[in-house]
Amino acid sequence: TIAGSNLAVNTWYTVKVSVLSTISYKAAEGSVQVYVSQGKVVAKIRGSSFRQVRAGSVVTFDASSSYDEDVQSIAGSNQLFYEWQCSQSSPQISSKCPLEMSSYLDHPQITYSVPSLSVTNITALITVVVNSYDKRYSSASMTVAIASETAVTIGLSSNVLTKLNPFN
Repeated sequence: TIAGSNLAVNTWYTVKVSVLSTISYKAAEGSVQVYVSQGKVVAKIRGSSFRQVRAGSVVTFDASSSYDEDVQSIAGSNQLFYEWQCSQSSPQISSKCPLEMSSYLDHPQITYSVPSLSVTNITALITVVVNSYDKRYSSASMTVAIASETAVTIGLSSNVLTKLNPFN
C-alpha cells in the first residue's frame, strides 16, 4: 500500500507486481504506468449561496472548509491563503461594498458589520478566492441581501422524524 501523500503530482510511476505460486512454483509479473495529476483547490463558503442579514447586525462568513486536494489536512495547519472581496450587486452594480469589514482579509473567516441603511433592498456579493502555495486557486461566492432593521425574519426548521407506521 502506498499513501497518496507520498506521491509527487505531475509524475509518472511504474507499478510492478510479481506473483509466485507456492504449489506449482510458477511465477508471473506485470506492470502498469500510473500518472499522478495535480488536484484542485476547492473554495467553499459555509452555508447556502444566499443569506439575508438585517441592517445594524454583524455577520461572519466562513471559508475554513476550503481545501487543497494535494495537501493532507493536519489539524491546526492550513497551507491556503484567503482573499475576500465584496461588491454591491443591486439595486446598482458597484465595486463599493455596502458592508463594513471588521476583521482581516487574509483569514478563513471574515466579519462584516451591516450598516443601518435608509435604503433597503441592497444586495452584496461576497467572494472568497482561495490560493495554494503554488498559485492554484478557486473561488466561491455568496449573495447577501440586506433587510431593514425592522424586517421580520422567519426561519423554518423541522424535528419531525420519519415514521414507518403513521398509526403509532
